[in-house]
Amino acid sequence: VPTGFFKGYQAKIGNQILRVDSYRGLIPLVEVPAGTSGRFTMVYRPWWLLWGGAVAGLCLLVAMAGGIAAVTSQRHRDDEFF
Repeated sequence: VPTGFFKGYQAKIGNQILRVDSYRGLIPLVEVPAGTSGRFTMVYRPWWLLWGGAVAGLCLLVAMAGGIAAVTSQRHRDDEFF
């Protein structure tokens, strides 16, 4: 369970979830129990970053759809004059 400024961090070894604290509020700190083995992973996924990524992806889709609509609309106009 992350605390302080590090609420977006998630740490685990294998399937074991580890607590993420901070050292004086400066850097993330993870205590690994003695004898634990496996691959250590730590990711940063705060809620606002996930929502921001989704909004950015939606904006990209809207911009691409607008660009495609503009190109196809221009082609139809060109066909009418010639």
